[in-house]
Amino acid sequence: MTDLVHAVDAKTAVTFVAGVLAATIGALVVQWLRTRSEHEAWLRQQRLQAYAAFLTALDGMDRLSSQWNQMWGERGLVKVAMEHYYDGLEALSRAGGQVYLLGNHDVVVACIRAIRYWSLEVQAAHQMQDLDRLVRSLDGAEEVYNDFLRPARAEIGRPAAPLPRLVVDQLKEERNELVKKGVPKREGTPRKPA
Repeated sequence: MTDLVHAVDAKTAVTFVAGVLAATIGALVVQWLRTRSEHEAWLRQQRLQAYAAFLTALDGMDRLSSQWNQMWGERGLVKVAMEHYYDGLEALSRAGGQVYLLGNHDVVVACIRAIRYWSLEVQAAHQMQDLDRLVRSLDGAEEVYNDFLRPARAEIGRPAAPLPRLVVDQLKEERNELVKKGVPKREGTPRKPA
């Protein structure tokens, strides 16, 4: 009979230990899943904020570019407009840094492409005061914008949506006005910014 008591006690002890172990493992798995879910939600929110800040800075570049263009030929004002443009590039780069830290590969590549586009292509058109090149580069800005927007929206779980048609039409109308207005021709080669 004592062997039976010991066998029942051993079986009970093993069952009890197995139950405690299963409950502990279950609690750890549930906690891990909850923590992972909370981290994914936090990361999604951080990405959303970073992408929104980058798109805001990107939108601002078009306005700053138009202001610089309107100041061509105005000696004192062109320098102020140029400084505002460079401030906008700095804000764009800063927002791009957040995207670089949080985004996946496709988003980061599109972000870098957008920064380079505004800091190289559009800026070069302004410095040379080449209206044709400026209009072409500003028309390409829509593609750069959408090339960032598509992977960014996909990463945060939103379907791809291009730049709204109304905005695109408005930007093209503004550019057509620039072409009609023209820019006063300067003699000689354009000066480099001081």
